[in-house]
Amino acid sequence: MTGAAWQAPIVSMAIEDSHLEHAMRTLGTSLLDLELTPRIGDAMDLSGGFAWAGVAQVSGDFKGGFAIRCGTQVAEALAQGLLQETGKLSDDVLQGTLIELTFLAAGALLPLMDGQVSLAPARAMQGAAVTSLGSTSKVEARSTHDVAGGTLEFSLFRS
Repeated sequence: MTGAAWQAPIVSMAIEDSHLEHAMRTLGTSLLDLELTPRIGDAMDLSGGFAWAGVAQVSGDFKGGFAIRCGTQVAEALAQGLLQETGKLSDDVLQGTLIELTFLAAGALLPLMDGQVSLAPARAMQGAAVTSLGSTSKVEARSTHDVAGGTLEFSLFRS
């Protein structure tokens, strides 16, 4: 090796917005009995309406993760669809639903990532941490959906 500095290889991404959209629409129809319609319109910052998130960290050749963010009304619709229940659900149930859905969607997309990567168990976030999620990260792919009168965002971010 000459005097050139060693550089870590750049991991190419094989995941695009359409992959995230497909994963969420598939979860919606197969698991939730919900149609997750792709959101049409401008790409304005929706973080003000997000109160809930499920996050699954990715490590290895890619550092970042997958996140599902939504408001309370959407989180309730997702939980009701998953559990086939109606009525008000507890915060624990909403958190559990987002954890499960994030892990399922992330796990389905992980094989599309180049290099050696691993997925950590998903976790839930609520409140102010959800709006700041990703403020120091670069979004690599994003899919937004209209659900139950609100918006759901599924994103892949690089830390």
